[in-house]
Amino acid sequence: ENLVCKCLMTPKSGEDLDLMLRCSSVYDKKIFIPRDPRDREISLLLYRFYWSQAPEEGAKRERFLKTYQNVLNLVEKKEQVPSSVSFAELHRNGFGSNYFESLYSNMTDLVSRLDSSWCIFSYESMIDGNYQKLSEYLGYNVSSEQQVPDNFSRVVRSKRKENWRDWFLPDDENHFKPYFKNYMQAVGYDPTDWRVNPRPQLDPKEGSQYLRRLHEDRTT
Repeated sequence: ENLVCKCLMTPKSGEDLDLMLRCSSVYDKKIFIPRDPRDREISLLLYRFYWSQAPEEGAKRERFLKTYQNVLNLVEKKEQVPSSVSFAELHRNGFGSNYFESLYSNMTDLVSRLDSSWCIFSYESMIDGNYQKLSEYLGYNVSSEQQVPDNFSRVVRSKRKENWRDWFLPDDENHFKPYFKNYMQAVGYDPTDWRVNPRPQLDPKEGSQYLRRLHEDRTT
């Protein structure tokens, strides 16, 4: 029998890293799928307001709704005038403190501990349809055909890479680079490339409309 297990790794401590590595040892093939952290943070910010993640009734629910509305207003403002809102401002309004400071440090540590039994296959390679490395690792041809079940269709947003070049402003480099650079280098991204689109365009379908759709989705 073949078993495929997907794990979302967000290690918060060294103990988490040890547990992840011990659990992974039971599998014959292990694939680590990194994504450019700049694109990752955009997706995390927008997806955090999926309705099923809202706290129960009470003060926490009220804060969740207030934060959602603040972020939605900023996203709509940025869609109209991209230079009017930095992604750092969006991120602070959505998450508060720099929660990712220790996260990406831990992720860098995790990557350094992956041995030769692991395959590092980037999200961007998947988007490009370049499955050669993965096929060679698994020992059979991996098809680029992808199907998303209806009950997970809410997850689909852009299916593109380097969205951050439209979402980020030049000043965002100063805010995010210190946290991201070591991890980016560890998984094969160029930590010196922070070029943004000089004429950014933000599609509301991938921003404010996506936010509204997730927030209004009452399915689980």
